[in-house]
This record gives sequence, structure tokens and C-alpha cells, in this order.
Amino acid sequence: MSGLHSYDEDKVSFHYIDEHAKKASAEHADSILKLVEYLRDLYKQDPDSDLYLARAILVWISDNKATRKGGDEAKGKADNTPRGCMALLQKSEFEIFRELFDTARIKYEVVEGLVKNIRYRAGDRQCATNRGQRHGDETTLEKDGTALTNHQTGNAGQITSIVNDFWFCTRPDIFITRCFPNDPTFQLLPQSSQLKPKEFFDLPDLRQEFFTRKFALLSKKTCCLASENGECNIALTSKDDSSNNLEFSYELVLHESGIQNREEANMIKNKSKRLVLPQVKHDHGDTFIFDVRCPYKGDYWLRLKVGFHNSEEKFKCCEFKISCSEPNKEWKVFPPSHGLEVFGFGPKAADAGLIEPSVDTAKIAVKPRSCTETIKDIEKRKVKVNACIPQKGEYSLIINANTANGSPQQEQKKASKKAIACYFVTTDSDIDPEDENRKRTKRMKAVKKENKREMKENFKHNLETSLEIIKQELVDLKQKASLIKPYKRVLHLDSSEKRALLSESGKRFLDNRRSDLEGKLVFAMRENGQFSITYLSTANENVIDIVLKCIRDFLAQNSLYMETLLLDRNVHRYIKLHQEEALKAISHSLNEEHGHIYLCQEPLLLVTGSRKGIHEATEGLHDLRMDLIQKHHAIYKDGAYEFFLSKEGQDRIEHIERACECVITIEGFEDKQDGTTETEAIAVAILGENEYLIDLAIGELETSDIRCSQAEYLQINESDGDECSGDDILLGDDNSEFESDIFQLFD
Repeated sequence: MSGLHSYDEDKVSFHYIDEHAKKASAEHADSILKLVEYLRDLYKQDPDSDLYLARAILVWISDNKATRKGGDEAKGKADNTPRGCMALLQKSEFEIFRELFDTARIKYEVVEGLVKNIRYRAGDRQCATNRGQRHGDETTLEKDGTALTNHQTGNAGQITSIVNDFWFCTRPDIFITRCFPNDPTFQLLPQSSQLKPKEFFDLPDLRQEFFTRKFALLSKKTCCLASENGECNIALTSKDDSSNNLEFSYELVLHESGIQNREEANMIKNKSKRLVLPQVKHDHGDTFIFDVRCPYKGDYWLRLKVGFHNSEEKFKCCEFKISCSEPNKEWKVFPPSHGLEVFGFGPKAADAGLIEPSVDTAKIAVKPRSCTETIKDIEKRKVKVNACIPQKGEYSLIINANTANGSPQQEQKKASKKAIACYFVTTDSDIDPEDENRKRTKRMKAVKKENKREMKENFKHNLETSLEIIKQELVDLKQKASLIKPYKRVLHLDSSEKRALLSESGKRFLDNRRSDLEGKLVFAMRENGQFSITYLSTANENVIDIVLKCIRDFLAQNSLYMETLLLDRNVHRYIKLHQEEALKAISHSLNEEHGHIYLCQEPLLLVTGSRKGIHEATEGLHDLRMDLIQKHHAIYKDGAYEFFLSKEGQDRIEHIERACECVITIEGFEDKQDGTTETEAIAVAILGENEYLIDLAIGELETSDIRCSQAEYLQINESDGDECSGDDILLGDDNSEFESDIFQLFD
């Protein structure tokens, strides 16, 4: 667990789940259950699904609680919140979490304890009591090298809901710095590292950026420091790769009890030119040191913010309370830094192109001398500065650099020299920078050793805890297995049913059935089509029978089959010529059963669809065939056989078929003798649905003039037949063509 969180930071990312939660619409959140299912959907199959769901719930609460407290635009969004969640959003964040976690069936614990809220002040012995954005009992003495005497006015601030990645699943040894559970078990730390309430309040007030920038505290590990002879020292070191580009912003405030009256405040302002000496030291990492001088008896707070060089944005890093009971009566201010943020070799010196300073520290102890010089070695690209101190005291050594670009002549004329580095030079014999470095290096080694020990203990504790959890889960599973009497059913599926269950819709169907029964259903499919359903529960056996019925209903609707219907050639022609619309109507009626009817070139029909669909299609086709009437007739006329086999005769037959809605087939030929003459006869079969039209077609065949060289137009006059429509039917030369391939009679 080398990162800042208890999950694997290299594998887990919350970007997509955060966006998914923010896009939850009124439709998705129509009810609390639907909201949970929507939030769960994106990572439903992930091993860390509960972690992602917990994160999604957090983001959704933050986003929706913020909109309900926002302005007009936010109010408009809140008004779209579905009714099912309106009452939920009226509750506290804690109550919302409980209800959503209960609905999602995520195991959780309610932990009671102490919390250092956002306006906690280092040294406070009560938590969550300092409400508001700013304390009203402080006077700012200095801010980033500028002397002030600003009395702060208390400010209630505004409550907003945001998601801070840092505090979601934060590492236990970091989380304990802000939240202290009453039950030590929930500290999630090795017993040797667990804290007591007093130790919790004594912890340094370290904020998010302290851990993000990989800082370690080299000074005393407490939030309350006591000055010695009116002075105090705070030191931090960082192993972050970007630490050489970091800059600090600081603020020194004094509790109002330390100022007796306004005159004393003005005196402080006049005398307190600089009470904080920020320094940077480079030695196996970057060390940042803050020397503080307390001129008056009272409680001080040093608040540090950190950010990147040249960035106006700085973030809270840490805060310390400094109690001064005996100030130094001969105290004096630190020398000025001439606009530089830090003493020592800082980022501005690196920006100017300087590297590898010969002095790592910001403090230099010297003896008084009377000269100063600057030596440049162009060939070796080195600059040497000798500073001579005229008399005893404290000085700031400022190194200026020419920042102009161009020719040497232009540089001499237009160069603007700016301070790039500043060093604290003193003749005080009590100050020994080398000794301070040795002590600080020793402390750094001790901190590394302590951190290594803590990491080892935490790793061991986490491993032991994980093993205990696994052991307990195994025990629970064995106990449940001994109580469970599984119910099992087996279905033997054909290839079509097997495909239906293995399809995407089939998988969703089975997942939904499994979710309905809280994962107590187990499905197994074998290659031979044997499908088993096991219900892991002691509940009523009827449950699995209900599941079995649901699966059968699903298969009946989603398994696709094919059946071939052989047809008589006359029937095939009749359907092709006169019943196309009837076939389309049957196909359309089978849409819900995935049914389709295909009329092939050969005398057969192909029907596809579910079993129910094929059955309904077969019944419909059977009804069509039952309505057909077929009559056989003999025509006695010389030359009739040759005529009806000729092109003109075939055209004549086609006209009669269209006009009388029938199909005519020449079945045979014979010669009939009556003793005196020999007459030629042909046998025909007429197939149709209307008996009157069939008789009419026979009459037309009988009256056909076999001597005609071409088909004539014949008009069939209105007759008294009951089934005739009364309209005249015109037989003409219609050269309509029909498709010879498979007809697909459906949309």
C-alpha cells in the first residue's frame, strides 16, 4: 500500500464512473432501486463492483445535494429530480448513504468518533466545533514576508458539496490524522500503531497537500510546539520528483489574547518587519525550514500552503500552534529577502541558469570582514561570490542576475538585474549551520527508519487482516453450504434452443433471473445441450419450478425453427397467382413470433419462426388450402389439344385464369368414337375458390374458337350467379411476369 489510498491506484480509475453518475437522469432515478441499478450497471461484472458503486453513490449525492443548495440554474436541475428521490435528498448525506447502501446490499459499518473538520485549528481539543470559514479571534502578523496587523472578522462561509478524491478510501494511517473512531478496531492499524484520544489531538495538523507532495516532518511530531527563548523551528522534507520546483506561502497569526490594546498592535506592526525565515536546503532531497521568532507572550499559528513555482494557486499543507511563554526581550527581526519567497537556492536561481550551489543551506555563519567581491570564471562557467560582513549582526546576501537577452552591448545597456537568490548570513557564534545540518540529517534518517517500520507493520497488519477475513468467509460459506439444500432441474435443449440461451438476449434473461433471486441461481450448459438450473436456497422448491417455466416461455418465444410444406403443383401455381396478399397477411401476423413464409420456385413453402409461430403459420396455410375447389372436365373438340398446347392456346388459358381467378391444367388427351365419327377430347383440371367462376372458366374453354390465329377479347356478361360480383370481366392480352425465384412475402 505505497500509494495514498487503500485500493490499487494503478488499476482503479473513477473517471468513467464519476461521469456515469453525473449523467443519471430523471428516468434512471425514477425510484431508489432503479437509481442503484443504473449506478451499478457500468461496472456490474467488475471484481471491484462494490467499490465503483460506492463511488458512484458518493458522486451522485454530492452532485444532487449541491444542486439543491445552488442558484437558479442548480434549482432547475433539482426540480427535475424524480419524485422517488425527492424525499431522499431532504435527508442528511449520512442518511442518504445508508438508504442507498441498504438498497444496493453493500455491507457497511456505522463508525462513531471524532472528526477534525475543515476549519479545525491546530491545537484545538474539541472537534467539529469551529464552524465557519474564518476564525474571529486572530490577528495576522505576517504574510509571505509582509508585516500586517489585520484583525480577522469571523465568517460563517457557505456549505458546498464536492467530491475530493483524496479522502475516498484513504490509507488508514493517513485517514486517522483527521478521523478518530471510538472503537480502536476501526482504525484499521496494527495494535502497536493505534492511537488514543490524546495522541489523536497531539498529531500534527497535516493537510492533503502534505501527503500528495510526499512530505515528511523533520521537526517534532506534534501540532503544538513550544518556543525556546522566543524562537521555534519547523522543518519538512520531500521526496517528490517535482520538489525542487515547489514554493511555499505562509501566514503567521497571533491569538487576540496576546494583544492588550490597539497601541500595542501598532507597535507590533512597526517592529515586526519579518518574524519568519523560510529556507530551502538541497541534500538528498529538498528540505524546507521555517524559523519563527515570537516577540510577545501568547499563542501563534503558522499556516503553510504549497504550490508550484510561478503558480498563483497554493494549497493548504500544514499548520502548527506555537506557544510562547517567555519571549526573548532582545528579539530582532530577520533581514529582508528583497522580494524572494525563500532563502537559499530556490526556483528563481534555477530559472536564471544556476546549478550546483557550493552551499546547500540557506544559513551561512561567518566572521566579520571588510571586503566583498564577485568572481566569474567564463571557461569553467562558474560564479563565485565572496561576501564580507562589516560588523557583527544578521544580514541577507542577495544575488542579482542580468535577465536581458541579446548581444553583450545590449545586455550592458538594457539589462535589468533581478534578485534570484538570497542567503541568511550571521556572525552569531551560537548558530552553527553545520551542526544543524548534522542534526537534521540524523533526524531525516530516523524519519526514514520510522516510516519504513510503519510501512512494514501496516503491510503485515493488512495481510493478517485479509487472511482473517478470507478465513471467516470460508467458515461462513461452509456453514451456509451445510444448511443449503440445492434444488436442481435439467432441460434437454435442441440446437435452436441452445442458440437462443447463448445469445445476448438469452444471457441478459438469465442474468435478470439470477439477480431476482439474489445470485442463488446457478446455470450450466453442456455441449450435448443439457442445461441445468440449480437453486441454492432452503426456500420452497416451487421457486425453481417457476424459474423453469420462465425459461421454457423464453425458449418458446425466441428459439427459431424451419419447416418445409410440400404443395401440389396446381396449388403452388394458384398461391403464386392469386394468394400472394393472403400469404403476406399471415406473415405480418407472425411478427411477434419471428415468423416468415417463403414461396419457392419448386412446389413447396418454407416457414421459419418459433414453434408457436410455425404452428400458427401452418394452420393459416391449411385454411387457405381448405378453401380451394378443384373440378375435372373433358372438352370434346377436334384440334383442341394442339390448340391449347400452342402459344395462342396458352395465352387463352392465362387470360381465363386471371379473369376467373383460377388455375387450369391440361391433364390428358383421348379420341372418342361414337360409331360414325371420331372426336378429339382433352381432360382439364380447374382449381379455384369460387365454384361459379370455375364453371365460367369451363364454359370459356368450351367456347374457345380453336381456329383463331390469335387470342380475342371476350366479354363475359353479367350473370345471375350468387357469388358473382356483377362487374364485367375483360379477358385481354396481359403480359404480366412473375418472379421465378423464392418470393419473400413479408416486410
